Amino acid sequence: MTPPAPLQSSPRFATLASLLAAIALGCTADPGGHTGDSAAQGDACSGEGGFTDPATGFPNLRCTQAANDGEYFWFAREAIELAQERIHLIEYLWYDSGSAELLLEELVDAAGRGVEVKVLADESVEETADSLARLRDSSGGAIQAKSDSRSTVSHNKLIIADDLTLVGSHNMSSSALSSNHESSLYLTEADVTDYYEGYFQSMWVDSDTDPSLQKPARDDLVPIKNREIAGQLQSCLDGAQARVRLVMYALVTYDDASSPVYTLTQRLLAAHDRGVDVMVVLDQSDWIASNDINTGAIAQLQARGVPLHLADRDITTHAKMLMCDDTVIVGDANWSFSSMEEYNGTSVQVTRARVADQYLAWFDEIWDEGEEP
Repeated sequence: MTPPAPLQSSPRFATLASLLAAIALGCTADPGGHTGDSAAQGDACSGEGGFTDPATGFPNLRCTQAANDGEYFWFAREAIELAQERIHLIEYLWYDSGSAELLLEELVDAAGRGVEVKVLADESVEETADSLARLRDSSGGAIQAKSDSRSTVSHNKLIIADDLTLVGSHNMSSSALSSNHESSLYLTEADVTDYYEGYFQSMWVDSDTDPSLQKPARDDLVPIKNREIAGQLQSCLDGAQARVRLVMYALVTYDDASSPVYTLTQRLLAAHDRGVDVMVVLDQSDWIASNDINTGAIAQLQARGVPLHLADRDITTHAKMLMCDDTVIVGDANWSFSSMEEYNGTSVQVTRARVADQYLAWFDEIWDEGEEP
């Protein structure tokens, strides 16, 4: 089975398309080692190559960076292949076909070489239960794979591989890994991964709890869990001085002033009103459009004169990305009651100008593909 190529035609994505073709033929480029040491990362990522490894032409796996759209598959595959001790995942759903099946097979291979593999997934989707059973059976029981509590929705899309983390909007489905617009971040800092590992361990034991965890002592990378997301998004909007960019799959409007999404929408409008350069892209794929999910938000943003595009209707824009100046928040959370107040989920806030530039370029491509309502 040949993995589909990424959507974009930029040199970075064209390079990854070549790599994916090599994967299909059974060979993989060696991108070099990785490290969680921030000083080492600064040296690796600030030179001429930046996010690209000059020796290979592929993304530099020592650098925290955007893992959007079809690129995510490559980062996830490499992280799994590099893992020597642990691979821990929390996934909302997992389909055993296409690119998702290829990652399933990579996990089985990892367990076969002695890596501890644990997978926690939401219990609500029948296909996910089948995939969990396949992971257990194909690994001869070496992989521990189970569903969460029936009273919990685990909306996470979280991969931990040794000291690497992937967090964002990508489900384990062929569409998410190959054809959707999705927003995720590849993280190499060990202290940030330690936070997500603590979260995983708590959810593994009892997914009905919201653990109290100590965040790493840094401002450039802030891990976010569960109901923390609304406050982080609000602070981002309140602090914006020059620009705000939002790409959102589902933005559901509410009239209730106690709703976190109502507050977020008002903060977004307030940023526009005080002169911040605000631009918004909302999904208009079939399910969103036919269920009028974003209709209220579209009307509200238009009425206030906020620059708005609807994403290419032929592509599901499942991303959840907010940029405020050089701060970017990506994760699993739609702007909806369930995401903000009910679901378990994981997100991350990154404040690094060069990473923000990656998301800005990605935003601009989606904006240009879209159309006015």
